[in-house]
Amino acid sequence: MYEFITYLPEGYEQSGKDYPLLVFLDNPNSNDVNDSVVFKALKNNNLKPEIIIVAPFPEKGQTWKAKKIYDLIALLAMNYRVDQNRIYLTGIGYGGHGVLKFATVYKEIPAAILTVGAGGNENMAFYLKNLPLWLIHSENDDNIPFYKAQALADKLQDAENFNFTKSQLPLYE
Repeated sequence: MYEFITYLPEGYEQSGKDYPLLVFLDNPNSNDVNDSVVFKALKNNNLKPEIIIVAPFPEKGQTWKAKKIYDLIALLAMNYRVDQNRIYLTGIGYGGHGVLKFATVYKEIPAAILTVGAGGNENMAFYLKNLPLWLIHSENDDNIPFYKAQALADKLQDAENFNFTKSQLPLYE
């Protein structure tokens, strides 16, 4: 099981309602829970979204495993009031690639996914074509080559709920 940190919406304990869940996968080398991009953004911008946010971290040197992500989501669904129809995944770099891998295996779980600088590969398109998906990738990415994202985007270009955003700027560091 991955170590993880959790954000609960203000008033979660009192509300009694189910909340959407956002699972955020960072780059696997970012395994300091205090360094999570998503939690820094919440704090620095004083954001208080009405969603449960979870940032798991793989063990040092490990990559994202679809089964472990599935097990984490199952654990969260048992211990928190998660709206099963609104489970979202997002990730940056290799975390985004982990999101794509997860969605190819467990395509019935995510309500939508968004990746930043993930790449993927064109063979994933068959599994992702019916899933709301937004790929964002920099043409100047030094970590994950742009052509990988472009190849996947080309295969998904006719999918109904697919968006591809190309950027000239670095999207993460």
